[in-house]
Amino acid sequence: MNVSLRLGLFYFTYFAGLGVMLPWFNIYFEQMGLSAFQIGILSAIVPAGKLLFSTLWTVRADREGGRRGLTVAVCVLSAIALLGFFPARTFAGFVLASVALAIVDAFWCFSSSSRAS
Repeated sequence: MNVSLRLGLFYFTYFAGLGVMLPWFNIYFEQMGLSAFQIGILSAIVPAGKLLFSTLWTVRADREGGRRGLTVAVCVLSAIALLGFFPARTFAGFVLASVALAIVDAFWCFSSSSRAS
């Protein structure tokens, strides 16, 4: 299987998984007893994190050269960050999990627009 096809399947799997899960997060937060204001804050953390952290990922990838190892590491970190939502039961716990997801999710901002190496 060529690199382009593998990368395409990888991106499809990653974003399809997020696309299935993320729309239901607000309903889950509501069922956990969070207010509309708190849900709005949680919904804004990941996009704000992309703005703040994508430059840091870019600098790191440029310093290290190849992005393959970094991509694998971020995949593992993404899974860990998403698992952080399961034990969270309070607004503070959800904020911590959202910030962790925002940090690793910012990686995909630069990698999806960059050439794979």
